[in-house]
Formats: sequence, C-alpha cells, structure tokens
Amino acid sequence: MNPKEHENNIVVGKMVKLSCPDKDDEYGIVISTWHDKELDCKDCYVAFWGKDIPDFETAEKVKPYILRYAAISLQSVS
Repeated sequence: MNPKEHENNIVVGKMVKLSCPDKDDEYGIVISTWHDKELDCKDCYVAFWGKDIPDFETAEKVKPYILRYAAISLQSVS
C-alpha cells in the first residue's frame, strides 16, 4: 500500500496501533483527522488506552489519553 492509500485508510472511528521500537504497542481509536499543509500529510488525534482497547460494553470506564500522530505512523487494526 502506498503512503496516500495508507493515509486514506486512517479515518475517524478507525482502530489503530502505534508500534515503537523497545516499547509495547499502543492501541487506540482515531478521533480527528486533518491535512497538515506545512507537512503535506494527514495528521490525527488518537484516543489511546495502552496495550488494549477496552470492551466498552462490560469493562469499567477507563479514560484514554489523547496524542497527535501523522497518519502514516499508525497501523490499521481489523
């Protein structure tokens, strides 16, 4: 998948994963996207919960933390 196709796949409501060397993967849901003209790429705010996205039906309420990332740095989770 080329970078533009990848960016088009990262949309609001999409479950994503952030992988960094020497750290555990973090999972979250995209809550906002926009085109950053200065960087010429899609930028995102993502609500992260850490190692797992909670089951919203049965799990206790866990507050996410919101981080900003370029869409190209996120992996879509099925």
